Amino acid sequence: MKKVLHINPLPPQIKNSFLFALFPILLLSFSCSSPCGNSKEAFLGKLDRLIEEAKQLSYPPDDERWEKYDKKMEVLFNNCYEKWKAELNVKEKAHVISQMLSYAYQRAKNHKIKEQLKDVLREGKEEFKALKEELRPLMDDLKSEVDEILKELE
Repeated sequence: MKKVLHINPLPPQIKNSFLFALFPILLLSFSCSSPCGNSKEAFLGKLDRLIEEAKQLSYPPDDERWEKYDKKMEVLFNNCYEKWKAELNVKEKAHVISQMLSYAYQRAKNHKIKEQLKDVLREGKEEFKALKEELRPLMDDLKSEVDEILKELE
């Protein structure tokens, strides 16, 4: 009968100490890699960093390279914003919405979509002017009626 000699490369004390020291490091690295962060401040920081990255890009709107950023933005808004929304104050909520709009602008910057957006806003402005002109006679009538009521009260 042959004896089999097993050689353990690490004594049990060292092996247990190593695992004990490794566990907090692993736990910390997993918690730091949360897509939403561990606090509302971490979430806001992640959002701000993504916007800063987007500002450096000049891809056309239909470029596949946007997909990576779009997915991050989708997670930040659909998951993380919902997670931290109750803890955000009004100013922080406004900042999140502003950053979302900034991302959309960066995504369209210097491209056809930007021109389409301008056209829509111009058309809206013209519609508002037209509506204002339609309402002017009604406002004049209302003013006349108020003036008559005031005269009667004198």
